[in-house]
Amino acid sequence: MSPYEIDLVYLWVDGSDPEWLAKKREYLENKTGLNIEATSKARIADNDELRYSLRSAEKYAPWIRKVFIVTDEQKP
Repeated sequence: MSPYEIDLVYLWVDGSDPEWLAKKREYLENKTGLNIEATSKARIADNDELRYSLRSAEKYAPWIRKVFIVTDEQKP
């Protein structure tokens, strides 16, 4: 066990949620100079990364105290 209290925090979004996509569009309307990669659909595509990462953390990082998943009012 680690002598430190270490938590794991994920930032997650459902990139296919129409409400979230509308928020994103509204936000980006007035933004200029953004890197094209920052707004790429690949950044929000769901490839089960959260599932595999949580499984890996459970198996290989037993010293993690708590896991937090931060969303925009969505359920992973």
